[in-house]
Amino acid sequence: MSRLSVGLRYEDKFEGLSNYNPWKERIKLVPMVIRIWDFSKKVIKKPTKPKEMEVYKKMDTKAKSIILDDVKDSLIPRLSGKNATHEMWEAL
Repeated sequence: MSRLSVGLRYEDKFEGLSNYNPWKERIKLVPMVIRIWDFSKKVIKKPTKPKEMEVYKKMDTKAKSIILDDVKDSLIPRLSGKNATHEMWEAL
């Protein structure tokens, strides 16, 4: 699974209230560019057709990966166990 080569610098990763607004503006552009932002802003109903489910899983995994890659390690426990990308986004 490839990702845009536009990862955030370590100092720009989300760490809490002190940098939430700038982080949010930076991070939401990545999923918008690769057309998976909807997974973050709302719960996406899982499709029933196998081919559509395969695409859904791939896109959901990409969205989760983007969030996890761009937060500081101290926030990972807050996100682990969330089943949907939207749940992860809301937890932040």
